Amino acid sequence: MAEVRKRMRAPWLGRASVSYDRYMQERRQRRLRIEAAASRTIEDRL
Repeated sequence: MAEVRKRMRAPWLGRASVSYDRYMQERRQRRLRIEAAASRTIEDRL
């Protein structure tokens, strides 16, 4: 939600906010991938 508020507060940033969105998406994807890998290794250990 914070990134949405930031984007709304600074609509004139335009391209900067687009690259920020891409950066946040990449971070979210990487975190999900890491969490999935971690849960997979935990399941393998059990």
